[in-house]
Amino acid sequence: MRKYIEMTDEVVNRLKDGKYVEGSMHYDAEVGKIVFRAYQRQPRKRYCEEILGHTDFGVVAKTKTRYKWRESMPSKLSSAHLCNIMDRECQMAKGIIATHEIIDRV
Repeated sequence: MRKYIEMTDEVVNRLKDGKYVEGSMHYDAEVGKIVFRAYQRQPRKRYCEEILGHTDFGVVAKTKTRYKWRESMPSKLSSAHLCNIMDRECQMAKGIIATHEIIDRV
């Protein structure tokens, strides 16, 4: 027993390319066939981050909802030296964020 499914050319082309197609399949009484309709999902928008400033070993950036602070230090340094650097970097990052906030308010 064979059944025919009505699909748009776009869905068929996506299937031929080996992609998955999500959608709904139902029997349409008016047409008398099984109809497949693909979901028209929009891609997520990715917001770029604005770089506020650079520290000696990292960067401070701002996205729409968060502040980001990244650091990368050499592993050859001693733990005491790393702790001092991290404290200094933290103070620098705080200063960059405070400066940016003051500039935004003006």
